[in-house]
Amino acid sequence: MPEWEGNRELPEDDQLLITYTPLTGEQRKKYTHKEKPLYSIEVEGKTDEEVEAQIQEQTTRIELRIWTDDDEIAAACKPAIKNLEDLDGDPITTWAQLLAVPQTKENQISVLITEVTTELSNLAKEKDSKNLK
Repeated sequence: MPEWEGNRELPEDDQLLITYTPLTGEQRKKYTHKEKPLYSIEVEGKTDEEVEAQIQEQTTRIELRIWTDDDEIAAACKPAIKNLEDLDGDPITTWAQLLAVPQTKENQISVLITEVTTELSNLAKEKDSKNLK
């Protein structure tokens, strides 16, 4: 359940709820990637000990990160939306409808989109995805 605009403080029946289909293993592999570290070692004119020291220094600074294609993940999860309306008061029930809502000062819809895509991306990195809470 998104935190967007105090959503969690609303009565349960009024809260914005977003459910989704968890990614399959194939989708998870397609949309999540491990970043490979790059080393830059100067060896010319260096002793073996100096080269080894450079390798050790760079290895301790490099972290293996996982990056994701957040927009692709969100689309693949097919979020279903409950208790949200567009500017005309029409219900928004799909991800495509949410993405089509114009951003205004009042609705801050991009904040909600960012919150949901970030949450889905984080879940894609985990072994067991469950409904967004």
